Amino acid sequence: MGLAGLIALIGCTILAIRHFLIRRISRLVANAGQVAAGNLTPPQVPEGNDDIGQLGVAFNAMSRAIAQRVEELSKLSTAVEHSPVSIVITDHQGTIEYVNPKFYQLTGYSAEEVIGQKPSFLKSGEHSQEHYKEMWDTILSGNEWHGEFHNRNKDGRLFWESASISPIRDDSGVITHFVGVKENISAQKALQEEISRVAEQDKLARERAEQASKTKSEFLASMSHEI
Repeated sequence: MGLAGLIALIGCTILAIRHFLIRRISRLVANAGQVAAGNLTPPQVPEGNDDIGQLGVAFNAMSRAIAQRVEELSKLSTAVEHSPVSIVITDHQGTIEYVNPKFYQLTGYSAEEVIGQKPSFLKSGEHSQEHYKEMWDTILSGNEWHGEFHNRNKDGRLFWESASISPIRDDSGVITHFVGVKENISAQKALQEEISRVAEQDKLARERAEQASKTKSEFLASMSHEI
């Protein structure tokens, strides 16, 4: 083979290698584009021991990790959306960023109406400022707060809810959000009030009966003495 033939062979080899490498890189770029576009389960790319092959190994591992994470988040999202309790997520200043459907069922306010607002629009005016200060002091210090609110819904009706509010921290430990889990306890409160009312009536009835018995005894004693 002459020099010209050798040069041609080398050129063809280089072109073939270049084409092979470009095709593999193009596969990586195309799959990365699919991930960027929202397809979090793109086809696997070729793997190998060279640098590009190792990129393929890393990309496939990343794709699997993303798919697993997306599945976990999907399950969590479904659980939150169908939760039997009201869930509210705010930023660190208390501005609402998310409410689940149960919040709408309880308050009458849709997500569109409340996102960007603070939960204070639900206040009934029956709690003292100390009640809210104690809550904020607790969650801003990084602790979970448990308590009750007597709030007012969109129709103006009052309702009781048991609340648990927790801080959410980022990787550096800074509080970025708060999540509130709230349960409607109006029925339990009404039952407690009814039990208290019946107990109070029973107490008054016993006191009246005791007083009547005492009056009767005193009257009989007085009559016996006179006889």
